Amino acid sequence: FNRHARRMCDTAQNERRIIIPDLGVEGKLNEIIGETWVGLQTKGYYTKEGFLGSDVCKNMRVESESLFLKGKFFQSQSLTSSGRHFNKPGVHACELDGSSYEEWEMAPHLLAYTREVVLTLPSMMNNLQPSLNMSTRLYGTKLAVATGNGSKYPRHVDNNGEVLGEPDLRKLTFIYYMNPGWTPGNGGALRVWDREGECTDTYPDGDRLFVFWSDSLVHEVLANEDPNFPRYALTLWLVTEDKNMIQANAPQ
Repeated sequence: FNRHARRMCDTAQNERRIIIPDLGVEGKLNEIIGETWVGLQTKGYYTKEGFLGSDVCKNMRVESESLFLKGKFFQSQSLTSSGRHFNKPGVHACELDGSSYEEWEMAPHLLAYTREVVLTLPSMMNNLQPSLNMSTRLYGTKLAVATGNGSKYPRHVDNNGEVLGEPDLRKLTFIYYMNPGWTPGNGGALRVWDREGECTDTYPDGDRLFVFWSDSLVHEVLANEDPNFPRYALTLWLVTEDKNMIQANAPQ
């Protein structure tokens, strides 16, 4: 997937009228921004159950499944520190930027969520710590599905400082899970290592939010074993405008 931030497309410029759902993301973020900041500062991550409500989660899940069935996903890859691409078996990705009417017609809730987050969260983070210099114009995005039969993500840090010689400015990873009814028996936990080296597993149950520093938190996704219950997650990356805010020599 595109590991660089991308310009957010404002649908107000679209030629055809689009009714954008109001998901109330700004209000939800206002409720949790304080505890999110505490978690980031003390552990390097924060998680929240029941972030947007079951109805929003189900709508986003339905849209994700529909995009997959329509062939809008592609083989997901990762990039080694040496610049080598490799496939993640059983993992597929889709990048939505709202640049076309077709996308908004197929995925209004997914795009409304993305739009609300990227228009509100960067300013909130900058108010908490101005030196973060989070961009209000650029962001990264990936909608991903792990289709079961052992599909997983290897242990890694999202941002190691650069990709193919270019600066990688992703600073904050913001994941929303769309898996109502998920149980530990399905596998697919997000395993993270905190600053003391202790690992914690978090299952990707529906309507769960998980936030962490892109340039420092070591994590992996354990195997999703159930081919009848694909694991969907929408990841957004906030981007800093200051390359000095990216941690050098990120842990492996």
